[in-house]
Amino acid sequence: MKRSYGEGIENHSIKKYFKKASENEVILTRMSTNDVDSSNDSLSLATNTQSIVFQNISNKDETIVESSTPMIENRDLVRSGEQTNESTAEISSTSSLEMIPSTTTTNVVNNNQYSFDVDQIGVKLRLIEQLIGSCQDLIKQSTSIDLCIETFAKNSNGFADALIQAGTELNCLCTNIVSTIESNRNKITITEREEDKMVNRDPGKLDTHFSSVTHRSSVERYLNYKTKNVNIDLMLDSSRRKANQEQESILQLNKQVIVTLLDSARYLVKQGLAFRREPESQGNFIQLINLLRRSNITLNDWFSQAKLQKYQVSYMSKRSQDEYIQLLGAAIEHQIVNEINHSPFISILIDSTPDLSHREMYSIVIRYTYNYQVKERLLSLQELASKVGEDICQLLLDTLGRKGISTDKIVGQCYDNSPNMSGVNKGVQACINKKLNRQIMHIPCEAHSSNLAVEHACDCSTEFVNLFMFLEELYNFFTSSVKRYYVLRDALEKSTFGLTVKSLSETRWNANYESLHCVVESHHEILDCLESIESIESKEFDKETKAQAKNIRNKLMSYEFVVLLKFMVHVTRTTNSLTIHLQTKELDILSSLELMTNTNKLIQKMRNDDEALKSILLIAEKLVEPFNIDIDQEFNRLHRLRQRSRRIDENPLTAVQLTREAFYVKLFRQILDHLYVAYNDYLQVMTEKLRYFHNLTPNRIQQLTINDCKQMYKIVPGLSSDDLLFTEFELLRDSIEQGENMENVVGLLQKSGHLYPRVAKVYNFLFTLPITTATNERCFSKLKLIKNHLRTTLKNERIEYLILCSTENDLLDDLDLTKLADEWVRYFLSLFAYNAIERNTFELIFTFASFSTVLGTNERSKSQNWSNAK
Repeated sequence: MKRSYGEGIENHSIKKYFKKASENEVILTRMSTNDVDSSNDSLSLATNTQSIVFQNISNKDETIVESSTPMIENRDLVRSGEQTNESTAEISSTSSLEMIPSTTTTNVVNNNQYSFDVDQIGVKLRLIEQLIGSCQDLIKQSTSIDLCIETFAKNSNGFADALIQAGTELNCLCTNIVSTIESNRNKITITEREEDKMVNRDPGKLDTHFSSVTHRSSVERYLNYKTKNVNIDLMLDSSRRKANQEQESILQLNKQVIVTLLDSARYLVKQGLAFRREPESQGNFIQLINLLRRSNITLNDWFSQAKLQKYQVSYMSKRSQDEYIQLLGAAIEHQIVNEINHSPFISILIDSTPDLSHREMYSIVIRYTYNYQVKERLLSLQELASKVGEDICQLLLDTLGRKGISTDKIVGQCYDNSPNMSGVNKGVQACINKKLNRQIMHIPCEAHSSNLAVEHACDCSTEFVNLFMFLEELYNFFTSSVKRYYVLRDALEKSTFGLTVKSLSETRWNANYESLHCVVESHHEILDCLESIESIESKEFDKETKAQAKNIRNKLMSYEFVVLLKFMVHVTRTTNSLTIHLQTKELDILSSLELMTNTNKLIQKMRNDDEALKSILLIAEKLVEPFNIDIDQEFNRLHRLRQRSRRIDENPLTAVQLTREAFYVKLFRQILDHLYVAYNDYLQVMTEKLRYFHNLTPNRIQQLTINDCKQMYKIVPGLSSDDLLFTEFELLRDSIEQGENMENVVGLLQKSGHLYPRVAKVYNFLFTLPITTATNERCFSKLKLIKNHLRTTLKNERIEYLILCSTENDLLDDLDLTKLADEWVRYFLSLFAYNAIERNTFELIFTFASFSTVLGTNERSKSQNWSNAK
């Protein structure tokens, strides 16, 4: 195919464009290294450096605001990125000298370094000089007529703190310099020449060049040249040294301001507070900065001076606030992924919930071990408009791949008991096994299983169903009216141990116990409130409300309600204690099964203890005694004997008639039997999955056999030999037995785990196995606080960063904000360079279009060339 004349011109111009782009990169690099130091005011915030830089690139004066180009805000810290590049160059240069054989040298005092230290002292002194200027302002304020004493005292206190801090830093710097000079004054070190490491090979041209005197002297001169503060032209010119010190002080001040802004953003994301509102000046972030300005004179002066500059930047725009959130969230995410990649095994925990904007949000939590300590960290919170197991599995695998986490480390998975998650055919656990082509141990959430056992046990009897329905009716009666709730609140405030009524919940695991416990503690206060509502003297309530209050009061005073209430409080107290212990992150799978086993034994003991069950009936009789209730008459009315039809029983008169005591004891045992069976079934399933790991606890380590080690060798990835594994257990058997629980085993592994790598790997595998999805539920609790009805338009990416910062607040507190500030500067320096090249690209396109016109091409080829060039 023949090419047209216009196409040839286009290709030639594109080649010239790439050549021009590379020249722009070189020019930009020179600007950041040499040209920046050629002017006294090139890095100062108060000068017009931005316009000079853009003139060097595009030869055009442009007025740039923060909303259109964020690089102007970050131009003040260009020097920080330059210093980073200088240190990188120095490291690369010194690494090239590692092959040079050392000769006999003498260490002498480095005068260049001392000159650099003098400049640092000058920078500190100039910072103190700025504080002295603030002191003069305070002196003038002290003679003012309309002086606010409180504000003046706060400003003076802030000035004193800043002056003390600056003086302390100057004192430390001078002390270090003096100590270094004294230690190096008479110190001479002679290094003997080492043998040539390349005697067995023929030295090439590069080796000969690297070992030459010319190369070594050139490298030394280059490194001295890269250190701008010790250049001879700068050392001999006092005015330039003064300008350089002023620039350094401005850069340090700018860096302190950025760190303060990042710290303010960290506070807001940790507390789950919004950053902005309408009007923008009343947002939490801006108001927090204004609060800090009142007590920090240096920060207040910086913002006051920024308003007087040509580019009035404050780093508090919407875009800057979003960048702070992204920077903090990305740093936490990087640290979590780094810990996960250094752990030997991981387990995955997934759960979902709808948010206020009607989006199905899936939380992905990773359980792993870091230095044998169990960690559960939120990895991602994403939206998925599907509840199909295949789609959820694909979302998980895509997230792990995007984060750079290997799926080979997955050894366990934990979900709730819903079919789309735990289904053996199409659930997430089955899809993951199919995708990864191996069996990954599935652990049903123990807390969900315990909660379901209690709910199903309460549904096995009509009496207990009516009990919980009445509790919900009691809650709705008081909370549906402000007047009725005011009467209840007033009565509870007068009581010492009164608790307000609470609603039942299908998702909160301890909601049933809390609702029962509140009614038990506030039983007399609730009765008094109902009595005052139904009284004739009360004119605030209508007849219907009074009738409803009378019916509820009669039910509260009934013997059957009190009996069932006392019994269920006793049972749910036991199950709630188990659930709370299971929600602990550091709990291991064997300890959790031991807790459930002990709870099941307690339920069995309660079931077989007739005296304890009958004592509940006696307590209920004493409680209803003041109400003058005929207990037997009430029982016969509610549970009268109904004769069976003769079609079912030919002799209905011979049917067994249960007494009041036998009836309620049978009802109690019905609930306890259901709980015992549900817990026992779960324990049997988990015991079968972990039958070879049960002997790893301190109280059963002596029962560990060689067969157990052979089976663990097949299950745990990465074990080299079952015999060596058993030998290591033999060596550690006595030490493990001395521990009281698995926490002592963790301490033992931290001390000597590197000596027994196979045992350490087995315990890491065991600690990594999940127990509950409680961490996912905590994440959803944070989601409800952050994404409330006022913030329903938050984007998913920002929500993920906010939830990460709020959930993993221990990592957020440990972040080094100084390093984050440097990273923020490097990012915008690269963005600044990219935009500069883009501006030159536009000029190239414009020039190319003009060149096509000069050549006289027709209108059609001109439009085609223009579209191709764009």
